[in-house]
Amino acid sequence: MQKIVVVGRVSERLNKVKEELQSYIETQHNAKLVTVRPGYVETVMEPSVQCLIVDVEFINKNIFPTVVQVRKTGYSGPILVLGNPAQGFDLKEFQGVQGLYHLQKPYQESQLVGLIKNCINIEYLRKRRDQRFSVCEQATLESYNSDVRMQTTISDISRSGVRIEGALGELRQGDLLKLHFNFDKIQKERVMNARIVWIKRSAESKEEAGLEFISQKAVYKYLLDVAVA
Repeated sequence: MQKIVVVGRVSERLNKVKEELQSYIETQHNAKLVTVRPGYVETVMEPSVQCLIVDVEFINKNIFPTVVQVRKTGYSGPILVLGNPAQGFDLKEFQGVQGLYHLQKPYQESQLVGLIKNCINIEYLRKRRDQRFSVCEQATLESYNSDVRMQTTISDISRSGVRIEGALGELRQGDLLKLHFNFDKIQKERVMNARIVWIKRSAESKEEAGLEFISQKAVYKYLLDVAVA
């Protein structure tokens, strides 16, 4: 099933977006559109979600905590924000957030549908490119943000990142890490730099996190920014 989630505070706007996407939903096989208030986003997030739409009156820095909240659910797909930038807010800040897009109001229905199609196609291509393989390999983490060094388990891996499980302690979303792992089956040892995209801690004390690989240049930039601050 293909699922699109629309998040917003104003019922009239949620219904309006639902009407605008109705023709697109009807042309898709086994597709579904769900509307929800911001405080209940986690209740509707599941693997079938292909796109998340956030409707706001004005776009400001408050959108970034919302993105973090969504990513903590494990969702890594496109997030489309509908709204106009608040005074003093530069939409260029979106460029630093992977998978975050925007559409200014007022817009044509065709613009919204076209952007949704593009987002879903990009997500499909990304998933094909980033095919994940289930593994169970031990790894060592070193944090660039602190003196933390710990053992963890890699549960799946792709070209763009890994998912890890274990006691993650003080690690937080956005932390930069050095990841040491040695895959026994292929007898290859690797050291990669990574950023924590999301962390999930369940009631059963199970902790897991999604890491995206980053370049050494990104690490240098981070360390220089910290040194200058």
